[in-house]
Amino acid sequence: MSLRHRCAATTVAVFLIGSLGACTESESEPNEESPSLPVESSIASTSPSADSEPAVESPQLGVPWTAGGLEFTVSEPEGVPSAERWEGTIDTELYPDEVIFPILVTNTTDEAIEVAGSIGFDTFSGTHPGEYLSCESDVLPPSRLQPGRSAEWPECFAVENADDIVFTIYPPDDGPAIDYFIGSPRVDGPSEAPSNYGDDPQQAYVLMVQDAGEPLVHEYPDFAPVLDDNEGIVTAGEEMCTQIDEGMSLDAIYLETYDYLEIPAGADDNMLLANFIWDMILAAPETLCPEHQDVVDEWEASAH
Repeated sequence: MSLRHRCAATTVAVFLIGSLGACTESESEPNEESPSLPVESSIASTSPSADSEPAVESPQLGVPWTAGGLEFTVSEPEGVPSAERWEGTIDTELYPDEVIFPILVTNTTDEAIEVAGSIGFDTFSGTHPGEYLSCESDVLPPSRLQPGRSAEWPECFAVENADDIVFTIYPPDDGPAIDYFIGSPRVDGPSEAPSNYGDDPQQAYVLMVQDAGEPLVHEYPDFAPVLDDNEGIVTAGEEMCTQIDEGMSLDAIYLETYDYLEIPAGADDNMLLANFIWDMILAAPETLCPEHQDVVDEWEASAH
C-alpha cells in the first residue's frame, strides 16, 4: 500500500497530539489550545442520531456522526492558497494549500463534556501529514459543552494537496477516531508497495523508511542520523517482523519501536513521529516479511 494511506488511515493508540483551533458556545468561557488525549486503535461503526434516515456506514461531510457522547458535523472544507499568508512560518513549498474545516459539535448526553483538551484534530494530504495552523479567529473553544448545547468553530491546516486529504477527529475519553476522506477513496484492502523502491527487500525497506521520515527530519534535523543508519533501520524492521511473528499487538510494537528510536527533544509528542513509526511498522511486512501481510491487512481493516 502507499505510504499516504498507511499514515492516513491509522488510528492506533499512540501518542497522537491534535490541537484545537477556535470555537464558541453560548454559556462557556473560552479556553486555550490544548493537546488531545491518546486514542484507541480501532474505529467502531457508529450511526448518526437520525430516526428518519438510514444509518451511515462511515463518516461523511455534512452528515452528523456520534462518538464519545458528541455529535460531530464536518462541513465541506474551504481551500485557500497558504503560500503568501504563512511564508516564513511553514514550508510553503511542501504545504502550498490551506484548508479550513467548519466544525459543529453537539453534546448528546445528559452531562457536561470537556471539549478543549479532550478533542484532537489531524490531517494527512498527498504524502505528508498536514501542518496545524491558527485560524486567527475570535471564535474560541469552550472548556466544557453543556447537555444539548452545540458549539461551532473552524479548524485550519496547511496541506500538500487540498483535493486529497484525510481529516481525523479524536473524540474525548479515548473514543474511536473519526476519519473523513476528501478526494481520496478509503482503502480497505492491500495494495502494492511503490515499485521505485527496487526488488531488494532490505534496500526497499530502508528507502521506504527514509522517505517516510523526510517530513520529520525537515522539522527536527537532529533526527537525520536515525535515517542515515541503514543497518539500524533494517535491524528495527527485522525486529518488527519477529514481534509480528510472536503475535504482539500493533500498540505494543509501536511502543517497542518508540523506545528503540533516539527521539529528538520536542519530537516525542509530534504527529510526524507517530506517522513515521506507523510507516516503519507497516513497511516491514511489505518488504522484509511479506508472509505477515495478512496481519497488516487486519490492522488496517480495524482502523476503518
